[in-house]
Amino acid sequence: MRYDILLVFLGGGFGAVIRELFIMLIPSESILSLPVFIANMVASFSVGILAGLIANSKITSSQSAFLSVGLMGGLSTFSTFIYEIVQQIKTIDAVLIAYIFLTLAVGLMFVIFGLKVGSYKSRSVL
Repeated sequence: MRYDILLVFLGGGFGAVIRELFIMLIPSESILSLPVFIANMVASFSVGILAGLIANSKITSSQSAFLSVGLMGGLSTFSTFIYEIVQQIKTIDAVLIAYIFLTLAVGLMFVIFGLKVGSYKSRSVL
């Protein structure tokens, strides 16, 4: 429990590096960034899975600190999402509205789907 803050720190660092790799490796021609959208969707799905695992006591609080708070917190980019909206707010158009809607709606769906995956109770065949 005392080391959870260190685990959050380490996970956040790894998550931020993964996010930066997304930004470097996925081409994006628009200020509304595809890599940011993908990073947010991966983090949303992963947080859902982790929430399901936490609810079923499949991972410890220390694992949760590293993975949920740290890694997924570092990977997700809510502040960048908001910054992109602010940069484009002068020219509100269908693309901006679609980007906002899709990020929120798809992110929510990914969290719900991830939660179902993480909560799945496998049945043993033996």
